Amino acid sequence: WIHKLQAYLTMIYHTHPRLKIFGSCFGHRIVCQSLLGKFGCKVEKNPKGWELDVHGIRLTEDSVRRFLQQGRLKLRPVLTCSPEMMCLQFVHADHVTIPEEGLPKSWKLIGETKQCAVQGVFEPSRVLTFQGHFEFDRFVNGETVKVFGAKWEPEVFQKAIDAIDADDDAQAAAEIVLRFLL
Repeated sequence: WIHKLQAYLTMIYHTHPRLKIFGSCFGHRIVCQSLLGKFGCKVEKNPKGWELDVHGIRLTEDSVRRFLQQGRLKLRPVLTCSPEMMCLQFVHADHVTIPEEGLPKSWKLIGETKQCAVQGVFEPSRVLTFQGHFEFDRFVNGETVKVFGAKWEPEVFQKAIDAIDADDDAQAAAEIVLRFLL
């Protein structure tokens, strides 16, 4: 089914240029693999391990300019971490890697964390992805970690559960997605 989904995303991208594509977490990775794989982008297990709980994404200048300083809507996302750092809930062990030469010219990085260098990508007015979960609140991410972490060492599990209970920028991320889609 993954190959069918990749073919579908590629077909949509090339045959429907006015259709916008958004992906979060697995969606981020499958969009990158489908549309940027031919440029050397890959999805693989992160050698640094799981990225769990709330982390601050250090936003690129391009993403700050594109999503936080302009827009047709009168939405002004306010970030809790800092003006150039967006905090989101995370639960993933795979990540997107990009080649040394970087992304194609029209594509931009959203930002990075210490754990994961590609926290999302965008092609203006066309594609937007986030690795993090703006759609997860503390409860949902906690329940998700409980499922994934059932076989983890107790101290690793408890540390992850405790760190989930932190403020995030889900509202700002949702406004960014809304601004992109409209």
